[in-house]
Amino acid sequence: MTLLRHLTLGRDLETGRVPVLTVATDLRSGERVVLSEGLAARAAYASAALAGILPPLPFEGKLLADGAYADLAPIDLARGFGVTRVVAVDPRSVDTPYEVTNGLKAFVRALEICHQQHAQARFAQADLTLVPRFPFAIDTLDFNHKRLCVAVGVRAVRAALPQLRTLLGPRGVVPDISHPEI
Repeated sequence: MTLLRHLTLGRDLETGRVPVLTVATDLRSGERVVLSEGLAARAAYASAALAGILPPLPFEGKLLADGAYADLAPIDLARGFGVTRVVAVDPRSVDTPYEVTNGLKAFVRALEICHQQHAQARFAQADLTLVPRFPFAIDTLDFNHKRLCVAVGVRAVRAALPQLRTLLGPRGVVPDISHPEI
């Protein structure tokens, strides 16, 4: 939290020039929790706390953890700001064949399927979803492939430039990603 307070300059979400919302999951109720005010550091932590790795954040009677548990693609929140076009990024890694060899693996696989189906339904609400194609599965906590992840993301944006330009129109801002370092 000290690092997050430093990175967010100790500010509140509502004081920024650009509206910011974060999504967390209440581990008690299973509900999506939208944080739109209060300490930005607290909201950032709550939205990223990974069960079993970073302790959930007790807040207002809730136990908050990663928002992706309840909603991987909160497209409705973006639309709630009155935007007319939403571009989403599906961060899921490659699908690898899953071998079901026992009851526990069957249970885990069933949960994964539920999560994937929910995510697909949410991403379908976006006007355009960018799907970076990774050459192999990258674990959530694998930080050794940062450069690869950035490069794959840039390739996904470059591949989608025609759709982005069509979607955003002549006044839309499409960043220049032709820089050789990217």
